[in-house]
Amino acid sequence: MHRNVGAVAELFDISCLFGTSSFTTIQDDAFNMWNKAPSFLTAQKAIKLLGRDPVVLGQHYFVPNPKPAAGSPAISPKWDFTSAADKGNANAFVIGAKVGNLPAPTGKNDVDWLQVKNVEGALADTIYRVYTKGGQPPASVGTIKYYGFMRLLM
Repeated sequence: MHRNVGAVAELFDISCLFGTSSFTTIQDDAFNMWNKAPSFLTAQKAIKLLGRDPVVLGQHYFVPNPKPAAGSPAISPKWDFTSAADKGNANAFVIGAKVGNLPAPTGKNDVDWLQVKNVEGALADTIYRVYTKGGQPPASVGTIKYYGFMRLLM
């Protein structure tokens, strides 16, 4: 049986919100809305209920480490825009390696802020995960789902 390891996320362009009050609170608003949603509501349906047509940039997931070395992790994060915003561009992805991280200044319930460098792909040289909300894994892994919202700067 195949199991996903690490985060799997849909990535949206929120640049149209820059300069508005929504931009500064989007991760909090999305997190609160998702936690109050009924269990039958899927992420796709929740997005449609927002009343906007969000631009899907791509997906984030983990892949086997393309450049394994002694002491390096077995998996690496991948940001993949090849099937969405840059459909048809085979190089529109980044497989990254952690440069550094720091605890989220908002508390231990939010995942760490992170800097990642490119080790493969042409989408970006550096990625920053900032303004996180939630996303900490459960104490034991099973069928429990956990959600987090964050901004990525590429």
